[in-house]
Amino acid sequence: MAEKIWDAAGPTVLELLRQNEGYTLVLTGHSLGAGTACLLNVLCQQNDRELVEGRSVKCFAYSAPPVFAPLSLIEESVSTCTNYVHENDCISFLSVDSIRHLIACIHAIGSHTEQLSWSSRMKLVTGWTAPDVTLIDVVKQANSKRLDPKPGAPLLAIAAGSVVWLRANDGGHTYNKKICDPAALAVMGVWVNPDMLLHHFPPRYEHALHNLE
Repeated sequence: MAEKIWDAAGPTVLELLRQNEGYTLVLTGHSLGAGTACLLNVLCQQNDRELVEGRSVKCFAYSAPPVFAPLSLIEESVSTCTNYVHENDCISFLSVDSIRHLIACIHAIGSHTEQLSWSSRMKLVTGWTAPDVTLIDVVKQANSKRLDPKPGAPLLAIAAGSVVWLRANDGGHTYNKKICDPAALAVMGVWVNPDMLLHHFPPRYEHALHNLE
């Protein structure tokens, strides 16, 4: 997709850059668009930025999914890109690899609770009953085990030099930030949360950035 976007828009972008000497090309996107922007940034940075005739390029991505591995091959290229994650947004942790780990955790829970009645399971799911210590240990152990990568399911990372994780301080009135290593986030997996999709929407990012301390 990154290559197709450049094929379609590249000639126009280059013409505008030629008309505006000294300008920096800024790439941006949200969600899948952010992942595409990250990869287009990598393309633009190659061979002394030959694709953009040597012009400086920066990338600001919002909720980019993991799209590249290993980052060690493109450390210089991704240093020009920053990705932002809002609260519990799951997309920056979403890949085939992370879904495999999530399914393994769900299977471990199912194996532990298969003897429970339907009503007991529903009480656990809805929070009416607190999980016992054994079940918590089962989840922790399942989550800590790294599955070997498989063809079609490599361990991917966000193609950015750093990830800015936006976290609410007091119910969302103000936000702070934590600078994270994309390689470290790649092994965190998907954490199931009621707000994991709600926190993905662009207005949430806009609100957080407006109220960043």
